Formats: sequence, C-alpha cells, structure tokens
Amino acid sequence: MDLSEMESHCYVSHTFNMLRYIDCHKCVKDILTQSKDIQIPKAHSIRELIANSDEMGLRFPNERYRLRNQPPSSHPSIKEEASSVYPFVFENVFVLFCKFLEHKLKYGSEIEKDIYSGMKIEDFVERLLVKRCVSFFGKKNRFLLRTGEIGNDNFKLIGTDDEEPPLVMRDYLTLDEIKLASFISISSRSKNQVTIGICSLQLDKKGLMDYQDIILGKSQNCQENGYGPKPKKNCSEEMEKNFHRRSLWNDFYSHKSPIYGQIDKKGVQCTSY
Repeated sequence: MDLSEMESHCYVSHTFNMLRYIDCHKCVKDILTQSKDIQIPKAHSIRELIANSDEMGLRFPNERYRLRNQPPSSHPSIKEEASSVYPFVFENVFVLFCKFLEHKLKYGSEIEKDIYSGMKIEDFVERLLVKRCVSFFGKKNRFLLRTGEIGNDNFKLIGTDDEEPPLVMRDYLTLDEIKLASFISISSRSKNQVTIGICSLQLDKKGLMDYQDIILGKSQNCQENGYGPKPKKNCSEEMEKNFHRRSLWNDFYSHKSPIYGQIDKKGVQCTSY
C-alpha cells in the first residue's frame, strides 16, 4: 500500500468509525453512512494544476507567483503539496453539518431545499470550500467574487426568493454556510513542512454568524429568535424554526442560548468548553 492509498484508508476509517464513539442523532448516522466508501480523489498532474491556475480569471498581485512561471525544479514539490491538500474537520463538526442539512431540508427556502436535496456530506464540505468569495469582510459585507466583480451587502439574500445574480446560492455560500465553513481547516504538506489554513470568528456582523452565539444583545437574545426555553404552547411556525435552529448550536457548544437579562453568571463562570 503506497502513501496515497494509506491516506485514503485512514480518511475513510477515521471519519466514519467515529459513529462508534459519538451519540449520533439518526439523521447524522443516515447521512454519514451514505459516504462510508468515500475515497480520496486521484491527484492532478502538474500540467492539470497549471491549467487550473491559468483558468482563474483574477489577476495575482504578482504574476511571478503563477504556477506557469515556476521553474521545473519546483514542480515535484508543487504537485506534492497540491495532491496532499486535505480538509480537517472535527467529528462534532460533522454532526453539526448533518443536523444543519436536516434543518434546511425541513425549514429552508425552496432554493435551499433544491440544492441540499440528496447532498452527501462530502459534497457539502466541498461546497463550503469551493463556493466561497475571493474575499468577504467588514460590516457592509464588502466582497470580491471569483469572477472579479466587487461590491457590498446583499449577502443576506443568497438562498432566498429575492436573490439576484451574481449573488446566487448556486454559485456562492449563504451567510449560514459561511458560518459553518469557518470550522473547516485546510492542510497540505511538503517535504519539510505541514501548512494549515484556518478561519477566525465573524463578530463584525450584528445578529449574524458567530455573533449569534457569543455576543449577548437585547434585540437578539429573545424568545422570538429561539433563545431561552421553548414555550410549551402558542409557538408560531417561525418561532418553531428559530428554536430548532438554535438547538443545533446549543448541542454543538453544549450550552443553552440565554435570554438577555436572564443569565446565570455563576453558571457561565463555571462552564467549560
């Protein structure tokens, strides 16, 4: 068994044997077991890598760093690094991804349901990696798209009936997906090093993404948005959806989302994550 075969075997065994150790919801087991025979794709040749690089429509800050401009002596290490690229995802994040898909198939928009229908977990992870913008930052959601287009805002509309090109879910991540994508790290190796790329928290967008779980706000942390205990009756369809969404993150962090002004300070201080 060569190195690539060993990596493929380890990838499959580690990812799906975790079902033995995690108390999984039925939907998680159903989704993960669909992919129990997954294999690492065949590595690209250096010619294919250069061709893919050339197809990128965006200009590099310095074109000297394009693959086509690298000396032949560097091609073996380039191929090794490219073929060893590997998504690093913790087991509990896989569980979160599966529950997210279940939530969207039940409560999502028609556009979301259409895209997620029949999607396997490896397809979802790939989507979270390849459907990103080149850059996306700031309170006004300034972006640079893979097509070279620039702009700001309107990301809230992706995946809704009001989405408009070029910001459509077929091509780009929704804000909910961007939040999930930050849990994926990317690693690659060369002869002398291992490189890992990670994402940081998104706290600059009020009421969105990581802000929902970390920052306490009077208008955000209320029962209408799914925070606090779920009412036993008179729960509207929208509130039911919000509580179900919040339950995904309550389970993930093992911490219930509090209502603003009703926080047990002693309990918070004693909580470990």
